[in-house]
Amino acid sequence: MTVFSETLESERLRFEIADQEQIDPLELYKRARSGAPDIEKVTEFVT
Repeated sequence: MTVFSETLESERLRFEIADQEQIDPLELYKRARSGAPDIEKVTEFVT
């Protein structure tokens, strides 16, 4: 049993758990680091 929901949704976004079983941490870093290709699109809703 988990304390947190696996998915949360807002009007604009859907949040899903991203853990090591679902995505490799190094792959996530490659996509979300400063200067990554399409970083503006990837982080469009991150404030």
